[in-house]
Amino acid sequence: MVRVKVAALFIIALLILSGCSAFFDFNAFSAMDTVPAPKAADYEGLGGLDKLAQDLNSPAVVAKLKADPATTQAIENYLLTSYLSAGVTTVDQQEAAALYCDLNLQTTDAGEFVNNIVTTVVSGVSGTPIQDLLRSIIPADAMNDPAVFSTMVQALLLSNTQYLALGAGLVDVNKNGKIDVGEGVAPGMNMGDIAQKAAVAYTMAVIYQQISRTLPTLTEDQIISQIYLLSTDPAAADPAVQNLTPDPYNAAGADPPADPYVAANLPNLQKLFDCAGIALPG
Repeated sequence: MVRVKVAALFIIALLILSGCSAFFDFNAFSAMDTVPAPKAADYEGLGGLDKLAQDLNSPAVVAKLKADPATTQAIENYLLTSYLSAGVTTVDQQEAAALYCDLNLQTTDAGEFVNNIVTTVVSGVSGTPIQDLLRSIIPADAMNDPAVFSTMVQALLLSNTQYLALGAGLVDVNKNGKIDVGEGVAPGMNMGDIAQKAAVAYTMAVIYQQISRTLPTLTEDQIISQIYLLSTDPAAADPAVQNLTPDPYNAAGADPPADPYVAANLPNLQKLFDCAGIALPG
């Protein structure tokens, strides 16, 4: 099957029409939803993944999970240990990876971050100064609260790991040298939605890794603090990171030399976009 290649603006229009871009838009009657407090056990065993997928479409359930980090963490731990500890290749593993990411994103401000960054990402971010990129996409709530900001970034980094694992597990079943549209994924998986979310999480991971390489002695919390400063008060960030220009979609460029994190991980993101039948920005 020929890979579909489309322009950035057409991608946006296509995904809006197919419902892929409004990742976390819920129905207007969400206040009427009344549900019991979810428990980790609700999502274990046979039917657990289907139950979680259903509940993540309920704003009432998501609100309860967002207010109960312990339960959310227990569900994430169950998905990691039961499905995601040894690669992502089976149908259940693929579904678990997508649900793990959705759970992470929807229960933090990362959800709003996703909505803000979609246009920026698919239009291309190469050559954009790091502070300009961050300040154009970070949600206001996160900009005003370092703790919320840190939780959001951590959620994106955790999700990025699973999105890239999902891409890595895709197999060229047709043996034509590439992943075709819909090839190797569980039936019904919304790959346009997944590819866009994956691009968002990956972009944050590239920013994180670039700062980590520039300031290698920093801890995770300190790196996130630098990202926060670059988003809110760039002059207060370490001078060494103030002029970085992330280039997440240039794996082979020689001038400047390719980012090693990008070179290692962009191919797996590419597979997700190929499977979705859309083009990576660039």
